[in-house]
Amino acid sequence: MVEEKLGPVEPKHAYENRSGAALTSRGARQLDKDFREMRKGGLTVLECHYDEDPNDEWYEVQYYWGVSALADIGYLIPNFAEGFQRAAHERLRKANGRPYTHPFTTYGSPRLECPAFKDPAFDNKWIYARRKAVPSNSSTVLLPTEPEITDKSAFVEHDYGKAPENFVPPIPDDLPKKTLHITMEKQGAGALKGIEIHPFGWWSLPRTYLDYRSRPVEQETLWEDFRAIAKQDPRVLVCKYLAARHC
Repeated sequence: MVEEKLGPVEPKHAYENRSGAALTSRGARQLDKDFREMRKGGLTVLECHYDEDPNDEWYEVQYYWGVSALADIGYLIPNFAEGFQRAAHERLRKANGRPYTHPFTTYGSPRLECPAFKDPAFDNKWIYARRKAVPSNSSTVLLPTEPEITDKSAFVEHDYGKAPENFVPPIPDDLPKKTLHITMEKQGAGALKGIEIHPFGWWSLPRTYLDYRSRPVEQETLWEDFRAIAKQDPRVLVCKYLAARHC
């Protein structure tokens, strides 16, 4: 599972320092000031969640520079970003009175989206975070077998409920005359969460393709194609995927 969240920098991003050095009270005040100032200035971070084992109680997190705010203040230019990181690190070192790695220096490079896999180059820049829900004593994830079927006036719904991220429901051999909705609950961005199969009609075509009033030849061609396809009783397959903002 890959999940991404772009948001303002917050104190929660000051995760455990792995060098073993202690943060003094003066250092803590300086770090808190840095977070406040960067949040006020619009600094954002891209938070990437990686769930390599669905049965694991924890998933892994990596942080990357947030692109939108950094683009406004020039931090996408490498030397600007490095200068910003070094300055923040040096301020914290002086305030702390002893070595301590500033969280701003432990984020990855600016990115537009999360990489598909956890970046091994930043293996010291991720933390563990608890999953929302974990099966307490289950070593295997069972696939949903029989959906809950509801026949409504406008469509038929097959609801599989909670399903693994890679679960793809079977398409029934006998499709109903009306629209078929196949739904399932997923957690990860990009996961298949719904399928619609509905009869073909004018509503199946984007409106921009239909406005040929000033071009009668193209309009007639479109009508001919539509009538020819409609005689074959076609269906339209619509696949819906979970967006990152809905995770």
